Amino acid sequence: MLADLLAPQGWPGDLAHDGLGAPVSPWLAERGVAVSLSSSGGMAACALLKDGWVGVDVEAVEAGVDMVGVADDRFDPACAAWIEGASADERPDRFFRSWTLLEAALKALGTGFLVEPAGLKLLPSGLAGGEPPGMAWSVAQPDCGPGWRLSAVALSAARPALMAGPVID
Repeated sequence: MLADLLAPQGWPGDLAHDGLGAPVSPWLAERGVAVSLSSSGGMAACALLKDGWVGVDVEAVEAGVDMVGVADDRFDPACAAWIEGASADERPDRFFRSWTLLEAALKALGTGFLVEPAGLKLLPSGLAGGEPPGMAWSVAQPDCGPGWRLSAVALSAARPALMAGPVID
């Protein structure tokens, strides 16, 4: 998928991963382009952003997750209450909308779940606080089909280039 986006620009395919598992490409870094990748249950997503930080997460919406417990542990109280107050039919979508948003934000910050970012609040309406000085959150949550949730988060005024689709062996 990443090669499909970048091969026409001459990308040599020099993708590696840093100590936290984040994708790294010297060729992209030289051009000021950040990259983020995600895959889940047969779906993959990638996001690219020039002159900023980017994170992406895609997840299969599954009912077997302890959504209320995870929401209470990881989300802002207002977001956790929004998930807990949902009907049984709405709860999985609300939970995975929030989960992908949180995971994408932590990827954009470069911390993953290793560090709780000071001031970052996951709210039903999006993200608030936690951004580095002089930067602002930009969020995209496009539809990628029934049973899937996708979030891309950028710390930049620009929106990332985003691609998602089935994993091809």
